[in-house]
Amino acid sequence: MDEMNIEIIQLAPMRVVSAIGFGETPELIAHEKLLAWARSSGLLDSVPPPRFFGFNNPDPHPGSPNYGYELWMAVPESVQAAGELEIKQFDGGLYATVTCKNPWTLPETWQAMVRWQEGSRYALASHQYLEEHLKFIDLPLEEYEFRLYLPVAEQSA
Repeated sequence: MDEMNIEIIQLAPMRVVSAIGFGETPELIAHEKLLAWARSSGLLDSVPPPRFFGFNNPDPHPGSPNYGYELWMAVPESVQAAGELEIKQFDGGLYATVTCKNPWTLPETWQAMVRWQEGSRYALASHQYLEEHLKFIDLPLEEYEFRLYLPVAEQSA
């Protein structure tokens, strides 16, 4: 992780369907819920394909193997959620982004991004941290790909 290709982007607002998983592997639980619904709705075949974003919700607590993970799928206005899934509106924001492969590199990549931010001209912002799930559907864990979104703001002079 010596060289990071950080890109600063403005992520546009989006309407999403949200699924929450809770347990020792909440990401997989949230994936199962959201993908089952998306497949049954025919939404995985759309062009361009839907975008998926996730984050811990709630965060892990020391002493407990359980935590939550919220997974979003961007959807158009015409789509309605079903069951325990819900529609949310995300406001977007300014982000420092970088890609990484497989879930095992996520913690060290997040830590490297925070170190980068501390030495950069950007302040840490309060909008939602995100992990975009670029490649994960029907793949083994070691083939997953992510784009991490660290919320930032221009520092005042």
